[in-house]
Amino acid sequence: MRQLALAFLAIVAALTAPSCGGNGLAAEPASRSGDASVLAYEWQGKPVLVRVDAETLETRSRALDLGQPPISTWVRSPEGHRLALGSGDDVHVRLMFADLRPMRWVSRRDLGPRGYVAALAWPSPRRVVAALSGTHVEILVVDLETGRLLAEHRLPGLVTRAARSPAGLVLLLSPNDRIGRATLALATPVGVRTATLPLETGVSPPAVSEPGLAVSSDGRRALIVPGDAGVLEVDLRTLAVAERELSEPVSLLGRLRSWLEPTALAKGPLEGPVRSGVWISGDHVLVAGSNYRPNGDRGTVSEAAGVRLIDTRNWSVQT
Repeated sequence: MRQLALAFLAIVAALTAPSCGGNGLAAEPASRSGDASVLAYEWQGKPVLVRVDAETLETRSRALDLGQPPISTWVRSPEGHRLALGSGDDVHVRLMFADLRPMRWVSRRDLGPRGYVAALAWPSPRRVVAALSGTHVEILVVDLETGRLLAEHRLPGLVTRAARSPAGLVLLLSPNDRIGRATLALATPVGVRTATLPLETGVSPPAVSEPGLAVSSDGRRALIVPGDAGVLEVDLRTLAVAERELSEPVSLLGRLRSWLEPTALAKGPLEGPVRSGVWISGDHVLVAGSNYRPNGDRGTVSEAAGVRLIDTRNWSVQT
């Protein structure tokens, strides 16, 4: 049972790792020749982080007590030997730093009641950028050599989506109490730049609008996917925004099926779309998500929106 649990958790860690920056909890060669290990989350009466053998799933390291509140996000250092983790609840927000070679904590920083750590980036060996989301957004820059807080930036709204770039964090911000104009923020160790988007996002029950966000591996482009026939492309060097229309080829069989069987989107008024995106190669973005709609007296149901592959060279899309 323990082996199955560890295998599942290691696979989840790999699949849910953020796409940019190469900072996922991926397999990493252990010190012994011919051996390999992975990081795994394990429950030992409390949540801990351990290194396990990639084949046998036997524990190969001491356990790091993750403590409370629960971990909300994490990032690996550029060289891969260190780990930063963020946690938070209504009382405590913490940043924790670990050295993965001896599996020990290096430092922990208690930030008080400030929402939760929504995203982390480690763009250079000495700098970590953190985005906290609560009644507003706070961007923190931490110097790992001294432990000093180098910069704090405050932005209105909430973090709806976050992605990493080689320079830092790319954040999609929404109003914290309504659906309104979205903002894209680029947070780096040297500062924060923002651009207002021609798009409305947020939550105002029963309505919701949460677009997907994807960033290219070179950090030059971001794509915001709201869930309709168009997307927004942002040049992260200039923060110029361009609207792109998507085209999807439909076969004769597909047109016949659509005529005979209306899609899920046609069954009733939508409460709103929720999307997630990831840049999977030089020119392609993968998008998935769901659509919420009312379901009579039974409240709201969520219907899968399918998985779409966007080619940013010609803005074609395949479902």
